[in-house]
Amino acid sequence: DDPYRASFQEPAGPTPSLWWPLHQGTVVIRGVHECPSDVQDRLADWITNPRVTLEGIEQRLDIRWILVSPDDLDRVGTGRRPLSDRLMDLFSQHVLTVPALAERREDLPYLANYLVQQISQGRWLGVSESALTRMLAYAWPGNVRELRHVIEQAVQAAQDCAGPVTPFLQESHVAPFLGRP
Repeated sequence: DDPYRASFQEPAGPTPSLWWPLHQGTVVIRGVHECPSDVQDRLADWITNPRVTLEGIEQRLDIRWILVSPDDLDRVGTGRRPLSDRLMDLFSQHVLTVPALAERREDLPYLANYLVQQISQGRWLGVSESALTRMLAYAWPGNVRELRHVIEQAVQAAQDCAGPVTPFLQESHVAPFLGRP
């Protein structure tokens, strides 16, 4: 389904017409450890020497590569479908580990208020103190993705509510969605 993934499965390597618009910039790769080893090897070849040929002219691409994984790199390297040794070597030199939301609770008020403003398109200024207190007490096993989902549901519930208009999402808007799938 993914044209970029499919482009690496071509016998000749990456499909130039798909990759040329990215001749300069950053490519974020998610789930590469789930790809078959031959696709991982072709990706490693291309990361090492990123070139495409268009109309007979070979062009080297100037790309920063970022590998994103929900697991630590050492776990991805030894998982059910491990990351190839070549990709491990390429990406293991510069690892940035982002702690889980439960480990950085001080970020939660900023993230929650930002998400409320973004999702509600400015209708609400943020989250009330009581709602933040309730959210800070929650474990957030689904991390920031779960926080976004809770905020989306709370904003929808607040919009559907016929109660008094307030500039902040209230605990009553947020609480029903904590811990829901």
